[in-house]
Amino acid sequence: MRYYLLRREDLPRYVDFLMKLGFRVIAPKVEGGALVYGYLSKGEEFVDAVPTFFAKPFMGKESIFDLNSSSLPPTIYFTRSCEAAGVGMLDDVRLKGPFVDAIYMKKRKSIKLANLACTRSCSPKAFCGSLQGPRLESGFSMQLTDVGGDYFVELNDDELPAADFMRPAGAELLGKAREAVRGVLSEQAKVSLDYELKWNDAIWNELAGKCIECGACTLACPTCFCYSVDYRDWSRQEDSCLWAGFTRMAGGNPRQSLEARLKQRFYHKLEYHRDRYGYILCTGCGRCTMACPVDIDIRSIMTRFSRVSGSD
Repeated sequence: MRYYLLRREDLPRYVDFLMKLGFRVIAPKVEGGALVYGYLSKGEEFVDAVPTFFAKPFMGKESIFDLNSSSLPPTIYFTRSCEAAGVGMLDDVRLKGPFVDAIYMKKRKSIKLANLACTRSCSPKAFCGSLQGPRLESGFSMQLTDVGGDYFVELNDDELPAADFMRPAGAELLGKAREAVRGVLSEQAKVSLDYELKWNDAIWNELAGKCIECGACTLACPTCFCYSVDYRDWSRQEDSCLWAGFTRMAGGNPRQSLEARLKQRFYHKLEYHRDRYGYILCTGCGRCTMACPVDIDIRSIMTRFSRVSGSD
């Protein structure tokens, strides 16, 4: 790991430096009057702020039989900690199991994650501090933390050089970077991870009575990875487990009721994935709750079944 200080006003200059080296850069920018993730054409388009939702770099319509073996252009993706952590979870599922997702692997090899640690809270619904936190200790090629006028830059990739206008820094500044995110932690409610879901609890029926099956929660989530296949052109695109057409087979969806589909969604994230990988399939970004028009909150489910509070 190499450490540097980058003046805040020099961040656009550093983006230009990376693009001159041949990297494409995806970062927050203003487009059509909205703050979105997009490809930058110049460094001054970069906006150090959090777009409402994550534009997933590994979704969208994809050809299943892509016979073009050429590599994709190298790309640097400026993420937030919840998003970078989500990519790490996708790596575990799609690259480290018995079956490797070749389409995902091709895209993933071309992308380097440049994480922007959060020193300001993005939403009252976020609870990343209960999980991986507003800054990461690993899982990035580069991480930038605002330490008051300067960015503390951690370079964890030999292919990413420092520019000559960046000052070398010592490891002692790690403490200052960690201190810079404490304000975010103090603004978030702590959520216990010591819980046990109950299959026959009344909450599943209650949630089914509220949910309108829009799928916004899954589309906003940085860790949801399910997709549907269109056999007319052998392509795939993101799908939602809450939709009645999800996993449609000749006999229909095996989860006919919305209650069953909701139960599957939360059991997958909070129980099944933890049983297999050792952690829950959630980064605490809170975007599923922000996107939900009827305010279904994953935190309330974890709290309801918390063993710490004694809930049933």
